[in-house]
Amino acid sequence: MLFARTYLLFSMAWPFLFPPILADSLPDESFLPVSAIFASNSDRSIKGGDIADNALALNAQANTYGRTQVALVLKDRPQLQSIVFEGNSIDEWLVRAFAAPDLDYHLKWQGTDTAPRVADHAESSSYPDANGFSTIKVDSKNKDGPQAGQIRTSEEVLSNLVYELNNARNGREGGRLAAGALLGTISRDDYIIGRAHIEYKAALRTKDFYYNIWLPYSSGHAISPHPIFWNLDIPDSFEQHLARYPRTFWYPWGFFGNQYDAKSALGGNVIMAKANKGDLRAEGQVASTYYGLRDYPDAMVWYLKMAGQNDTSAEKYLSWMYGHGEGISQDESQAFAWALKAAKQGDAQAERAVGFRYEKGQGVEADTIKAKFWYDKANGG
Repeated sequence: MLFARTYLLFSMAWPFLFPPILADSLPDESFLPVSAIFASNSDRSIKGGDIADNALALNAQANTYGRTQVALVLKDRPQLQSIVFEGNSIDEWLVRAFAAPDLDYHLKWQGTDTAPRVADHAESSSYPDANGFSTIKVDSKNKDGPQAGQIRTSEEVLSNLVYELNNARNGREGGRLAAGALLGTISRDDYIIGRAHIEYKAALRTKDFYYNIWLPYSSGHAISPHPIFWNLDIPDSFEQHLARYPRTFWYPWGFFGNQYDAKSALGGNVIMAKANKGDLRAEGQVASTYYGLRDYPDAMVWYLKMAGQNDTSAEKYLSWMYGHGEGISQDESQAFAWALKAAKQGDAQAERAVGFRYEKGQGVEADTIKAKFWYDKANGG
Protein backbone atom coordinates (compact mmCIF):
# COMPACT_ATOMS: atom_id res chain seq x y z
CA MET A 1 0.00 0.00 0.00
CA LEU A 2 1.53 3.26 -1.11
CA PHE A 3 0.78 5.32 1.97
CA ALA A 4 2.00 2.72 4.44
CA ARG A 5 5.50 2.64 3.02
CA THR A 6 7.41 4.33 5.79
CA TYR A 7 7.89 3.77 9.46
CA LEU A 8 10.45 6.34 10.47
CA LEU A 9 11.96 6.53 13.91
CA PHE A 10 13.15 9.79 15.38
CA SER A 11 16.55 9.60 17.03
CA MET A 12 17.09 11.61 20.19
CA ALA A 13 20.86 11.73 19.97
CA TRP A 14 22.59 13.31 22.95
CA PRO A 15 24.87 16.00 21.47
CA PHE A 16 28.50 16.03 22.56
CA LEU A 17 30.26 17.56 19.56
CA PHE A 18 31.91 20.95 19.80
CA PRO A 19 31.29 22.91 17.71
CA PRO A 20 27.89 21.20 17.40
CA ILE A 21 27.23 19.08 14.33
CA LEU A 22 23.58 18.25 14.56
CA ALA A 23 20.79 17.21 12.28
CA ASP A 24 19.00 20.45 11.52
CA SER A 25 16.18 18.02 11.28
CA LEU A 26 13.23 20.33 11.29
CA PRO A 27 12.04 23.67 9.95
CA ASP A 28 12.17 26.98 11.77
CA GLU A 29 8.45 27.37 12.32
CA SER A 30 6.94 26.41 15.64
CA PHE A 31 4.50 23.51 15.95
CA LEU A 32 1.44 24.31 13.90
CA PRO A 33 -2.05 22.92 14.25
CA VAL A 34 -2.81 20.66 11.33
CA SER A 35 -5.54 23.01 10.13
CA ALA A 36 -2.80 25.56 9.49
CA ILE A 37 -0.64 23.06 7.62
CA PHE A 38 -3.03 22.64 4.70
CA ALA A 39 -5.37 25.61 5.09
CA SER A 40 -3.86 27.24 2.01
CA ASN A 41 -5.14 24.33 -0.11
CA SER A 42 -2.01 24.71 -2.23
CA ASP A 43 -1.23 21.03 -2.66
CA ARG A 44 -2.10 21.02 -6.33
CA SER A 45 0.81 23.37 -6.99
CA ILE A 46 3.10 20.39 -6.40
CA LYS A 47 4.59 19.09 -9.61
CA GLY A 48 6.58 15.90 -9.77
CA GLY A 49 8.01 16.73 -13.18
CA ASP A 50 10.16 19.45 -11.64
CA ILE A 51 11.41 18.01 -8.40
CA ALA A 52 12.66 21.32 -7.06
CA ASP A 53 9.57 23.34 -7.94
CA ASN A 54 11.87 26.09 -9.14
CA ALA A 55 14.52 26.90 -11.71
CA LEU A 56 17.53 26.15 -9.50
CA ALA A 57 20.31 24.83 -11.70
CA LEU A 58 22.56 22.02 -10.54
CA ASN A 59 26.13 23.12 -10.05
CA ALA A 60 28.92 20.73 -10.97
CA GLN A 61 29.25 19.35 -7.45
CA ALA A 62 25.52 18.72 -7.05
CA ASN A 63 25.32 17.13 -10.50
CA THR A 64 28.22 14.82 -9.67
CA TYR A 65 26.64 13.85 -6.39
CA GLY A 66 23.27 13.13 -8.00
CA ARG A 67 24.85 11.08 -10.77
CA THR A 68 26.87 9.09 -8.25
CA GLN A 69 23.70 8.18 -6.36
CA VAL A 70 21.86 7.18 -9.54
CA ALA A 71 24.82 5.01 -10.55
CA LEU A 72 24.59 3.23 -7.20
CA VAL A 73 20.86 2.72 -7.68
CA LEU A 74 21.42 1.16 -11.11
CA LYS A 75 24.16 -1.09 -9.74
CA ASP A 76 21.98 -2.31 -6.87
CA ARG A 77 18.70 -2.49 -8.80
CA PRO A 78 19.75 -3.70 -12.27
CA GLN A 79 16.15 -4.01 -13.46
CA LEU A 80 16.19 -0.21 -13.79
CA GLN A 81 19.01 -0.36 -16.33
CA SER A 82 16.46 -1.15 -19.02
CA ILE A 83 14.73 2.22 -18.59
CA VAL A 84 17.28 4.61 -17.07
CA PHE A 85 20.03 5.85 -19.37
CA GLU A 86 22.26 8.84 -18.79
CA GLY A 87 20.57 11.92 -20.17
CA ASN A 88 17.07 10.52 -20.61
CA SER A 89 14.15 12.14 -18.80
CA ILE A 90 14.02 9.58 -15.98
CA ASP A 91 17.76 9.80 -15.37
CA GLU A 92 17.69 13.61 -15.29
CA TRP A 93 14.81 13.59 -12.81
CA LEU A 94 16.55 11.10 -10.52
CA VAL A 95 19.83 13.00 -10.60
CA ARG A 96 18.07 16.21 -9.65
CA ALA A 97 16.01 14.47 -6.97
CA PHE A 98 19.06 13.01 -5.23
CA ALA A 99 20.99 16.29 -5.48
CA ALA A 100 17.97 18.22 -4.10
CA PRO A 101 19.32 21.70 -4.91
CA ASP A 102 16.45 23.44 -3.12
CA LEU A 103 16.87 21.49 0.14
CA ASP A 104 19.46 21.96 2.85
CA TYR A 105 20.22 18.24 2.89
CA HIS A 106 20.98 15.52 0.34
CA LEU A 107 19.19 12.27 -0.40
CA LYS A 108 21.36 9.17 -0.19
CA TRP A 109 20.74 5.72 -1.63
CA GLN A 110 20.91 2.61 0.57
CA GLY A 111 21.07 -0.54 -1.51
CA THR A 112 20.81 -3.29 1.10
CA ASP A 113 17.59 -5.28 0.95
CA THR A 114 15.53 -5.71 4.10
CA ALA A 115 15.99 -9.17 5.58
CA PRO A 116 12.99 -11.51 5.13
CA ARG A 117 10.40 -11.31 7.88
CA VAL A 118 12.05 -8.29 9.46
CA ALA A 119 9.45 -5.85 10.78
CA ASP A 120 10.38 -3.12 8.34
CA HIS A 121 9.01 -1.84 5.08
CA ALA A 122 10.42 -2.79 1.72
CA GLU A 123 10.89 0.91 0.99
CA SER A 124 11.49 3.88 3.23
CA SER A 125 13.02 7.32 3.54
CA SER A 126 14.58 8.68 6.71
CA TYR A 127 14.73 12.06 8.37
CA PRO A 128 17.92 14.03 7.59
CA ASP A 129 20.72 12.79 9.83
CA ALA A 130 23.50 14.67 11.62
CA ASN A 131 25.53 14.88 8.42
CA GLY A 132 22.66 16.23 6.33
CA PHE A 133 21.59 13.07 4.51
CA SER A 134 18.18 11.46 4.17
CA THR A 135 18.49 7.77 3.29
CA ILE A 136 16.36 6.20 0.54
CA LYS A 137 15.73 2.46 0.48
CA VAL A 138 13.74 0.41 -2.03
CA ASP A 139 14.04 -3.37 -1.92
CA SER A 140 14.64 -5.36 -5.09
CA LYS A 141 12.06 -7.99 -4.12
CA ASN A 142 8.49 -7.89 -2.92
CA LYS A 143 8.45 -8.44 0.81
CA ASP A 144 4.91 -9.57 1.46
CA GLY A 145 1.67 -10.52 -0.25
CA PRO A 146 1.17 -13.18 -2.92
CA GLN A 147 4.34 -12.06 -4.75
CA ALA A 148 6.60 -12.11 -1.67
CA GLY A 149 10.18 -12.94 -2.61
CA GLN A 150 9.74 -12.20 -6.32
CA ILE A 151 12.01 -9.73 -8.08
CA ARG A 152 10.18 -6.47 -8.70
CA THR A 153 9.71 -5.15 -12.19
CA SER A 154 11.55 -2.04 -13.36
CA GLU A 155 8.36 0.02 -13.21
CA GLU A 156 7.54 -1.15 -9.69
CA VAL A 157 11.02 -0.28 -8.43
CA LEU A 158 10.86 3.07 -10.21
CA SER A 159 7.48 4.00 -8.76
CA ASN A 160 8.64 3.19 -5.24
CA LEU A 161 11.91 5.03 -5.73
CA VAL A 162 10.16 8.13 -7.04
CA TYR A 163 7.70 8.06 -4.17
CA GLU A 164 10.41 7.77 -1.51
CA LEU A 165 12.47 10.54 -3.10
CA ASN A 166 9.38 12.72 -3.00
CA ASN A 167 8.60 11.67 0.55
CA ALA A 168 12.13 12.47 1.72
CA ARG A 169 11.65 16.06 0.58
CA ASN A 170 9.43 16.52 3.64
CA GLY A 171 12.03 15.19 6.07
CA ARG A 172 12.17 18.40 8.07
CA GLU A 173 8.40 18.44 8.52
CA GLY A 174 8.34 14.77 9.49
CA GLY A 175 11.10 15.27 12.01
CA ARG A 176 9.24 18.21 13.50
CA LEU A 177 6.15 16.07 14.02
CA ALA A 178 8.24 13.26 15.52
CA ALA A 179 9.92 15.66 17.91
CA GLY A 180 6.53 17.02 18.91
CA ALA A 181 5.30 13.52 19.71
CA LEU A 182 8.44 12.77 21.67
CA LEU A 183 8.27 15.96 23.73
CA GLY A 184 4.50 15.92 24.12
CA THR A 185 4.03 19.25 22.33
CA ILE A 186 1.69 17.97 19.63
CA SER A 187 -1.57 16.04 19.89
CA ARG A 188 -2.05 12.48 18.64
CA ASP A 189 -4.50 13.59 15.94
CA ASP A 190 -2.24 16.38 14.73
CA TYR A 191 0.64 13.92 14.46
CA ILE A 192 -1.44 11.40 12.51
CA ILE A 193 -2.93 13.97 10.17
CA GLY A 194 0.41 15.72 9.73
CA ARG A 195 2.16 12.51 8.75
CA ALA A 196 -0.67 11.56 6.40
CA HIS A 197 -0.39 14.98 4.79
CA ILE A 198 3.34 14.47 4.20
CA GLU A 199 2.66 11.19 2.40
CA TYR A 200 -0.19 12.77 0.49
CA LYS A 201 2.15 15.43 -0.88
CA ALA A 202 4.64 12.74 -1.88
CA ALA A 203 1.88 10.82 -3.64
CA LEU A 204 0.83 13.93 -5.56
CA ARG A 205 4.37 14.43 -6.79
CA THR A 206 4.60 10.78 -7.73
CA LYS A 207 1.34 10.97 -9.64
CA ASP A 208 2.67 13.98 -11.55
CA PHE A 209 5.87 12.09 -12.32
CA TYR A 210 3.74 9.39 -13.89
CA TYR A 211 1.99 11.85 -16.22
CA ASN A 212 4.95 14.15 -16.91
CA ILE A 213 7.82 11.67 -17.12
CA TRP A 214 6.87 8.00 -17.07
CA LEU A 215 3.82 8.00 -19.34
CA PRO A 216 5.53 9.94 -22.15
CA TYR A 217 8.63 7.78 -21.81
CA SER A 218 6.77 4.47 -21.76
CA SER A 219 4.58 5.53 -24.68
CA GLY A 220 7.64 6.44 -26.71
CA HIS A 221 9.36 3.13 -25.98
CA ALA A 222 6.46 0.73 -26.51
CA ILE A 223 6.19 -0.05 -22.80
CA SER A 224 2.78 -0.82 -21.32
CA PRO A 225 2.51 1.21 -18.10
CA HIS A 226 0.88 -0.17 -14.95
CA PRO A 227 -1.15 2.66 -13.36
CA ILE A 228 -1.75 0.52 -10.26
CA PHE A 229 1.83 1.23 -9.16
CA TRP A 230 1.29 5.00 -9.18
CA ASN A 231 -1.83 5.60 -7.07
CA LEU A 232 -3.47 7.72 -9.72
CA ASP A 233 -6.82 7.97 -7.95
CA ILE A 234 -5.49 10.33 -5.29
CA PRO A 235 -7.85 13.32 -4.99
CA ASP A 236 -6.87 16.94 -5.59
CA SER A 237 -7.23 18.06 -1.98
CA PHE A 238 -5.93 16.61 1.25
CA GLU A 239 -9.32 17.02 2.90
CA GLN A 240 -10.87 14.76 0.24
CA HIS A 241 -8.03 12.30 0.65
CA LEU A 242 -8.35 12.11 4.43
CA ALA A 243 -12.13 11.69 4.18
CA ARG A 244 -11.55 8.36 2.40
CA TYR A 245 -10.13 6.89 5.62
CA PRO A 246 -12.58 6.54 8.54
CA ARG A 247 -11.05 6.38 11.97
CA THR A 248 -11.59 2.63 12.06
CA PHE A 249 -9.07 2.21 9.20
CA TRP A 250 -5.52 1.07 9.92
CA TYR A 251 -4.15 3.81 7.67
CA PRO A 252 -3.54 6.47 8.76
CA TRP A 253 -5.16 6.24 12.20
CA GLY A 254 -3.72 2.96 13.41
CA PHE A 255 -0.43 3.12 11.56
CA PHE A 256 0.63 6.61 12.58
CA GLY A 257 -1.28 6.40 15.85
CA ASN A 258 0.96 3.53 16.91
CA GLN A 259 4.00 5.60 15.97
CA TYR A 260 2.76 8.48 18.09
CA ASP A 261 2.03 6.21 21.03
CA ALA A 262 5.51 4.67 20.85
CA LYS A 263 7.23 8.06 20.71
CA SER A 264 5.01 9.48 23.44
CA ALA A 265 5.73 6.50 25.69
CA LEU A 266 9.44 6.92 25.01
CA GLY A 267 9.48 10.58 25.90
CA GLY A 268 6.52 12.88 25.86
CA ASN A 269 5.54 14.42 29.14
CA VAL A 270 8.01 12.19 30.98
CA ILE A 271 11.02 13.99 29.49
CA MET A 272 9.50 17.43 29.96
CA ALA A 273 8.46 16.63 33.53
CA LYS A 274 11.98 15.53 34.38
CA ALA A 275 13.47 18.54 32.61
CA ASN A 276 11.19 20.91 34.51
CA LYS A 277 12.44 19.35 37.75
CA GLY A 278 16.05 20.04 36.82
CA ASP A 279 17.05 16.60 35.57
CA LEU A 280 20.22 17.39 33.63
CA ARG A 281 19.94 14.64 31.03
CA ALA A 282 16.29 15.44 30.35
CA GLU A 283 17.19 19.12 30.00
CA GLY A 284 19.82 18.10 27.48
CA GLN A 285 17.33 16.04 25.48
CA VAL A 286 14.92 18.96 25.33
CA ALA A 287 17.69 21.43 24.45
CA SER A 288 19.13 19.22 21.72
CA THR A 289 15.68 18.61 20.26
CA TYR A 290 14.98 22.33 20.07
CA TYR A 291 18.42 22.88 18.58
CA GLY A 292 17.69 20.25 15.95
CA LEU A 293 14.44 22.07 15.24
CA ARG A 294 16.54 25.20 14.70
CA ASP A 295 14.40 26.74 17.42
CA TYR A 296 17.47 28.42 18.83
CA PRO A 297 15.78 30.73 21.38
CA ASP A 298 14.11 27.78 23.14
CA ALA A 299 17.30 25.73 22.85
CA MET A 300 19.20 28.54 24.53
CA VAL A 301 16.70 28.62 27.40
CA TRP A 302 17.42 24.99 28.17
CA TYR A 303 21.17 25.24 27.63
CA LEU A 304 21.21 28.12 30.11
CA LYS A 305 19.36 25.92 32.62
CA MET A 306 22.00 23.25 32.11
CA ALA A 307 24.81 25.78 32.39
CA GLY A 308 23.32 26.79 35.73
CA GLN A 309 24.34 23.29 36.84
CA ASN A 310 27.86 23.84 35.46
CA ASP A 311 27.31 21.45 32.56
CA THR A 312 30.25 21.92 30.20
CA SER A 313 28.45 20.60 27.11
CA ALA A 314 25.78 23.29 27.54
CA GLU A 315 28.43 25.94 28.10
CA LYS A 316 30.12 24.93 24.86
CA TYR A 317 26.83 25.10 22.99
CA LEU A 318 26.20 28.57 24.39
CA SER A 319 29.66 29.61 23.23
CA TRP A 320 28.90 28.29 19.76
CA MET A 321 25.48 29.95 19.62
CA TYR A 322 26.80 33.34 20.73
CA GLY A 323 29.68 33.02 18.29
CA HIS A 324 27.37 32.27 15.38
CA GLY A 325 24.36 34.40 16.31
CA GLU A 326 22.03 31.44 16.75
CA GLY A 327 18.94 32.56 18.69
CA ILE A 328 20.63 35.74 19.83
CA SER A 329 22.70 38.58 18.41
CA GLN A 330 26.25 37.49 17.67
CA ASP A 331 28.50 38.34 20.59
CA GLU A 332 32.09 37.12 20.45
CA SER A 333 32.84 38.27 23.99
CA GLN A 334 30.01 36.11 25.33
CA ALA A 335 31.19 33.25 23.13
CA PHE A 336 34.62 33.54 24.74
CA ALA A 337 33.17 33.81 28.24
CA TRP A 338 31.15 30.60 27.93
CA ALA A 339 34.07 28.71 26.40
CA LEU A 340 36.29 29.93 29.22
CA LYS A 341 33.79 28.77 31.84
CA ALA A 342 33.84 25.25 30.40
CA ALA A 343 37.62 25.35 30.02
CA LYS A 344 38.09 26.24 33.70
CA GLN A 345 36.25 23.00 34.51
CA GLY A 346 38.87 21.03 32.61
CA ASP A 347 37.00 20.38 29.35
CA ALA A 348 39.72 19.79 26.74
CA GLN A 349 37.60 20.89 23.78
CA ALA A 350 36.79 24.16 25.51
CA GLU A 351 40.44 24.60 26.45
CA ARG A 352 41.40 24.34 22.80
CA ALA A 353 38.63 26.77 21.87
CA VAL A 354 39.89 29.29 24.43
CA GLY A 355 43.43 28.86 23.14
CA PHE A 356 42.23 29.49 19.61
CA ARG A 357 40.32 32.60 20.65
CA TYR A 358 43.37 34.00 22.46
CA GLU A 359 45.49 33.22 19.41
CA LYS A 360 43.10 34.91 16.96
CA GLY A 361 41.79 37.63 19.25
CA GLN A 362 38.17 36.49 18.93
CA GLY A 363 36.06 37.90 21.75
CA VAL A 364 39.16 38.70 23.77
CA GLU A 365 42.39 40.61 23.24
CA ALA A 366 44.93 38.47 21.42
CA ASP A 367 47.54 36.99 23.72
CA THR A 368 49.94 34.35 22.40
CA ILE A 369 51.19 33.44 25.88
CA LYS A 370 47.69 32.70 27.14
CA ALA A 371 46.90 30.91 23.88
CA LYS A 372 49.87 28.60 24.45
CA PHE A 373 48.83 28.06 28.06
CA TRP A 374 45.37 26.84 27.08
CA TYR A 375 46.63 24.77 24.14
CA ASP A 376 49.09 23.06 26.48
CA LYS A 377 46.33 22.33 29.01
CA ALA A 378 44.15 20.84 26.27
CA ASN A 379 47.03 18.60 25.24
CA GLY A 380 47.55 17.38 28.79
CA GLY A 381 50.37 19.78 29.63
